Amino acid sequence: MWHDPQELRAAGERQYKIALENVSRESKTEEEIQVLLGELAARCEAEPKNFDDRVRICFAALACSQVLMDCVVCHPSRPFNDRVVVFRLIANINRKANNLAPLSSDPPRLVKLIPDAPITRPVTVRDVKRWRAYPKELLRRAFVYHKDEIRRVFLVADYCVKEIGGHCYELRFEDCGPDVFTFGLEEVLGMVAEAEFVTNTQMNA
Repeated sequence: MWHDPQELRAAGERQYKIALENVSRESKTEEEIQVLLGELAARCEAEPKNFDDRVRICFAALACSQVLMDCVVCHPSRPFNDRVVVFRLIANINRKANNLAPLSSDPPRLVKLIPDAPITRPVTVRDVKRWRAYPKELLRRAFVYHKDEIRRVFLVADYCVKEIGGHCYELRFEDCGPDVFTFGLEEVLGMVAEAEFVTNTQMNA
Protein backbone atom coordinates (compact mmCIF):
# COMPACT_ATOMS: atom_id res chain seq x y z
CA MET A 1 0.00 0.00 0.00
CA TRP A 2 2.72 2.50 0.98
CA HIS A 3 4.49 1.99 -2.35
CA ASP A 4 1.51 2.69 -4.60
CA PRO A 5 2.42 5.81 -6.63
CA GLN A 6 -1.04 6.11 -8.15
CA GLU A 7 -2.74 6.15 -4.76
CA LEU A 8 -0.19 8.68 -3.50
CA ARG A 9 -0.86 10.93 -6.50
CA ALA A 10 -4.61 10.65 -5.96
CA ALA A 11 -4.24 11.52 -2.27
CA GLY A 12 -2.10 14.52 -3.20
CA GLU A 13 -4.78 15.82 -5.56
CA ARG A 14 -7.52 15.37 -2.96
CA GLN A 15 -5.63 17.07 -0.17
CA TYR A 16 -4.40 19.85 -2.47
CA LYS A 17 -7.98 20.84 -3.27
CA ILE A 18 -8.85 20.85 0.44
CA ALA A 19 -5.77 22.93 1.25
CA LEU A 20 -6.68 25.52 -1.39
CA GLU A 21 -10.20 25.81 0.02
CA ASN A 22 -8.80 26.53 3.48
CA VAL A 23 -6.36 29.25 2.41
CA SER A 24 -7.14 32.55 4.12
CA ARG A 25 -5.88 35.88 2.74
CA GLU A 26 -7.11 37.92 5.70
CA SER A 27 -4.55 39.53 7.98
CA LYS A 28 -4.35 38.05 11.47
CA THR A 29 -3.54 39.39 14.91
CA GLU A 30 -0.57 38.05 16.86
CA GLU A 31 -2.93 35.96 18.99
CA GLU A 32 -4.62 34.46 15.91
CA ILE A 33 -1.22 33.66 14.40
CA GLN A 34 -0.14 31.79 17.53
CA VAL A 35 -3.41 29.81 17.54
CA LEU A 36 -2.94 28.93 13.88
CA LEU A 37 0.65 27.79 14.46
CA GLY A 38 -0.56 25.60 17.33
CA GLU A 39 -3.23 24.01 15.14
CA LEU A 40 -0.78 23.34 12.33
CA ALA A 41 1.79 21.88 14.75
CA ALA A 42 -0.87 19.52 16.11
CA ARG A 43 -1.65 18.31 12.59
CA CYS A 44 2.04 17.66 11.99
CA GLU A 45 2.19 15.42 15.07
CA ALA A 46 -0.75 13.25 14.01
CA GLU A 47 -0.07 9.55 13.42
CA PRO A 48 -0.62 8.81 9.71
CA LYS A 49 -2.80 5.84 8.82
CA ASN A 50 -3.08 6.27 5.05
CA PHE A 51 -1.81 8.29 2.11
CA ASP A 52 -4.26 11.12 2.75
CA ASP A 53 -2.96 11.50 6.30
CA ARG A 54 0.63 11.65 5.10
CA VAL A 55 -0.11 14.27 2.46
CA ARG A 56 -2.18 16.25 4.95
CA ILE A 57 0.76 16.29 7.36
CA CYS A 58 3.09 17.48 4.58
CA PHE A 59 0.76 20.35 3.73
CA ALA A 60 0.43 21.25 7.41
CA ALA A 61 4.22 21.34 7.82
CA LEU A 62 4.56 23.53 4.73
CA ALA A 63 1.82 25.89 5.95
CA CYS A 64 3.38 26.06 9.42
CA SER A 65 6.77 27.00 7.95
CA GLN A 66 5.19 29.62 5.69
CA VAL A 67 3.22 31.25 8.51
CA LEU A 68 6.23 31.21 10.81
CA MET A 69 8.45 32.92 8.21
CA ASP A 70 5.89 35.42 6.87
CA CYS A 71 4.15 36.39 10.10
CA VAL A 72 6.88 35.97 12.72
CA VAL A 73 10.47 35.83 11.49
CA CYS A 74 10.07 38.15 8.46
CA HIS A 75 7.44 40.44 9.97
CA PRO A 76 8.32 44.13 9.34
CA SER A 77 8.43 44.79 13.08
CA ARG A 78 11.35 42.37 13.53
CA PRO A 79 14.99 43.11 12.67
CA PHE A 80 16.25 41.86 9.32
CA ASN A 81 18.97 39.84 11.01
CA ASP A 82 16.32 37.49 12.47
CA ARG A 83 15.67 35.98 9.06
CA VAL A 84 19.40 35.73 8.34
CA VAL A 85 19.88 33.67 11.51
CA VAL A 86 16.94 31.39 10.64
CA PHE A 87 18.07 30.88 7.03
CA ARG A 88 21.56 30.02 8.26
CA LEU A 89 20.13 27.56 10.78
CA ILE A 90 18.04 25.87 8.09
CA ALA A 91 21.04 25.69 5.76
CA ASN A 92 23.18 24.08 8.47
CA ILE A 93 20.45 21.54 9.30
CA ASN A 94 20.31 20.54 5.64
CA ARG A 95 24.11 20.38 5.40
CA LYS A 96 24.30 18.20 8.50
CA ALA A 97 21.68 15.86 7.04
CA ASN A 98 23.86 15.51 3.95
CA ASN A 99 27.10 15.04 5.95
CA LEU A 100 28.49 18.43 4.87
CA ALA A 101 30.51 20.84 6.99
CA PRO A 102 28.51 23.68 8.60
CA LEU A 103 28.51 27.11 6.99
CA SER A 104 30.81 29.82 8.26
CA SER A 105 29.14 32.13 10.78
CA ASP A 106 30.25 35.10 8.67
CA PRO A 107 28.33 36.36 5.60
CA PRO A 108 29.86 35.66 2.18
CA ARG A 109 32.56 38.06 0.99
CA LEU A 110 31.22 39.19 -2.38
CA VAL A 111 33.54 42.21 -2.67
CA LYS A 112 36.84 43.04 -1.00
CA LEU A 113 36.66 46.32 0.93
CA ILE A 114 39.47 45.77 3.44
CA PRO A 115 42.77 43.83 3.47
CA ASP A 116 42.71 40.10 4.14
CA ALA A 117 44.53 40.78 7.43
CA PRO A 118 42.88 43.96 8.70
CA ILE A 119 44.32 45.95 11.57
CA THR A 120 41.54 47.36 13.70
CA ARG A 121 40.95 49.36 16.84
CA PRO A 122 37.78 50.20 18.76
CA VAL A 123 35.96 53.38 17.79
CA THR A 124 36.19 55.86 20.66
CA VAL A 125 33.79 58.49 21.91
CA ARG A 126 36.31 61.05 20.70
CA ASP A 127 36.14 59.55 17.19
CA VAL A 128 32.37 59.84 17.13
CA LYS A 129 32.45 63.44 18.35
CA ARG A 130 34.96 64.37 15.66
CA TRP A 131 33.00 62.70 12.86
CA ARG A 132 29.83 64.40 14.04
CA ALA A 133 31.63 67.76 13.86
CA TYR A 134 33.40 66.93 10.56
CA PRO A 135 31.07 64.45 8.79
CA LYS A 136 33.08 64.35 5.57
CA GLU A 137 36.03 62.76 7.39
CA LEU A 138 34.08 59.49 7.51
CA LEU A 139 34.37 59.20 3.73
CA ARG A 140 36.31 56.09 2.58
CA ARG A 141 36.63 54.79 6.14
CA ALA A 142 36.02 51.08 6.67
CA PHE A 143 34.66 49.29 9.72
CA VAL A 144 34.06 45.80 11.05
CA TYR A 145 31.21 45.18 13.41
CA HIS A 146 29.78 42.10 15.10
CA LYS A 147 26.11 41.67 15.84
CA ASP A 148 24.38 38.47 16.95
CA GLU A 149 27.65 36.58 16.34
CA ILE A 150 27.75 37.70 12.69
CA ARG A 151 30.71 39.70 11.39
CA ARG A 152 30.06 42.36 8.74
CA VAL A 153 32.40 44.76 6.98
CA PHE A 154 31.26 48.08 5.55
CA LEU A 155 32.85 51.03 3.82
CA VAL A 156 31.63 54.63 3.73
CA ALA A 157 31.71 54.90 -0.07
CA ASP A 158 30.24 58.37 -0.65
CA TYR A 159 29.01 61.44 1.17
CA CYS A 160 26.74 64.36 0.34
CA VAL A 161 24.60 67.02 1.98
CA LYS A 162 20.98 67.14 0.84
CA GLU A 163 18.87 70.26 1.12
CA ILE A 164 16.17 68.42 3.06
CA GLY A 165 17.81 65.17 4.19
CA GLY A 166 20.99 66.78 5.46
CA HIS A 167 24.18 64.72 5.75
CA CYS A 168 23.87 61.41 3.88
CA TYR A 169 26.25 58.53 3.32
CA GLU A 170 26.33 55.68 0.86
CA LEU A 171 27.61 52.49 2.49
CA ARG A 172 28.85 49.32 0.86
CA PHE A 173 28.94 45.96 2.62
CA GLU A 174 31.26 43.11 1.68
CA ASP A 175 28.36 40.64 1.75
CA CYS A 176 26.19 42.79 -0.56
CA GLY A 177 28.52 43.08 -3.55
CA PRO A 178 28.25 46.32 -5.56
CA ASP A 179 25.01 47.47 -3.94
CA VAL A 180 25.04 50.72 -1.97
CA PHE A 181 22.74 51.74 0.90
CA THR A 182 21.95 55.27 2.01
CA PHE A 183 22.02 56.27 5.68
CA GLY A 184 21.81 59.52 7.60
CA LEU A 185 24.59 60.91 9.77
CA GLU A 186 23.23 59.70 13.12
CA GLU A 187 22.48 56.24 11.72
CA VAL A 188 26.06 55.84 10.54
CA LEU A 189 27.50 57.22 13.77
CA GLY A 190 25.40 54.72 15.69
CA MET A 191 26.83 51.91 13.59
CA VAL A 192 30.47 52.96 13.79
CA ALA A 193 30.22 53.56 17.54
CA GLU A 194 29.74 49.80 17.98
CA ALA A 195 32.32 48.82 15.37
CA GLU A 196 36.06 48.33 14.93
CA PHE A 197 37.83 50.96 12.82
CA VAL A 198 40.04 49.44 10.10
CA THR A 199 43.32 51.36 10.15
CA ASN A 200 45.24 49.69 7.33
CA THR A 201 42.97 50.43 4.37
CA GLN A 202 44.42 52.36 1.46
CA MET A 203 42.69 55.50 2.75
CA ASN A 204 44.41 55.20 6.13
CA ALA A 205 47.80 53.94 4.96
